[in-house]
Amino acid sequence: MAATPKCSANEIARGQTCTTRAATAARIDTLVRQTMRAQRLKAAIVSVRVDGRNVVTRAYGQSMTGVPARTNMRFRNGSIAISYLGTLALRLQERGVIDLDEPIERWLPRVRDADRVTPRMLLLGTSGYRDYVGYAPFNRAFYANPFRNFTEGQLIAYAMARPSRCAPGECWGYSHANFVILGQVLSRAAGRPLGTLLRREVLRPAGLTQTRAFQTAVVPEPVLHAFTAERGTYEESTFWNPSWTLARGAVQVSTIRDVVRSAEVIGGGRLLTPASYAQFVAPSTAGFAPWSPERYYALGIVSSNSWLIQNPSFAGQAAAMGYPPSGESRSASPRRAGRAPTARRTSATGSSAASPGIWSPATAWTHSGDGPRGHRSNREGQRARG
Repeated sequence: MAATPKCSANEIARGQTCTTRAATAARIDTLVRQTMRAQRLKAAIVSVRVDGRNVVTRAYGQSMTGVPARTNMRFRNGSIAISYLGTLALRLQERGVIDLDEPIERWLPRVRDADRVTPRMLLLGTSGYRDYVGYAPFNRAFYANPFRNFTEGQLIAYAMARPSRCAPGECWGYSHANFVILGQVLSRAAGRPLGTLLRREVLRPAGLTQTRAFQTAVVPEPVLHAFTAERGTYEESTFWNPSWTLARGAVQVSTIRDVVRSAEVIGGGRLLTPASYAQFVAPSTAGFAPWSPERYYALGIVSSNSWLIQNPSFAGQAAAMGYPPSGESRSASPRRAGRAPTARRTSATGSSAASPGIWSPATAWTHSGDGPRGHRSNREGQRARG
């Protein structure tokens, strides 16, 4: 790959040329507006930073009728918190609190295959446990009452009611149950609630002051509202209970400011030693379908053409976070959005409401499907979302 050109402070490398930050911001603005029209987005919040400097942070559309979306609005960060779990697990391993390759039977002896499944397998998605999302009994219970608060025991029981996808370590498969189980393992190993561990080990050191965990459906004001038709009628889904999405203490609400900072701090491995960061991004699942050496699931984050990404989507809400730790100029091909501007050391995020999709300027990905049904269809296929 050719060397990245040297650009001035007010320019950004794009391919082998330099473009002004203003021109890049205008291009991003055009792409966001085009995508909102094409996907009928009700609202979107977008932020792009290059070399630690803001290129654009902007809100589009309306959160509710007559209420413009704003950049300080809060939304659920979903699977972005999985990258926090991976970072937390590695930090605990650095201090000898846990060995990620020790079977989980020490902490959860009654879970199936606990004598062979390890915390690392849970993070990578190679435990063999099937997802409860997409399992008919769970889906019926959720859609009958989307405000229901599911306990971790109930969620694990749904997963254990399904036969394993494969023997531990023999295949890859996305499963929310992995992260629910992992949360219990980390909590028991450290002797503290998972939420406390995440605050002390990740959120505070990373400066994520606007990210908080809620096990109930609360989202503090100001809120980016969400709407969906996945139950057969168009309705507001902002306050559907997210208790089923992750482990207790990792179900979080955030802002665009904190998500873009997550891309830089977590994606850049600033909270980890070099050895731990190498584990964080290692291509451990590259040999399992549907992954490859160019695109694989790492320890709580996806590596796609050297971009580290997470892209949650559920209940009419979606987001994307991306960061290229190599610092090289790269571009990812979109599925429905236009080509994104390439940039060096770029992080970008986006969040939307009232839509089955979301576009992120940095990764140029679009995603369809929301809620548990959408989760399953994409996790069983080529995408990993939370």
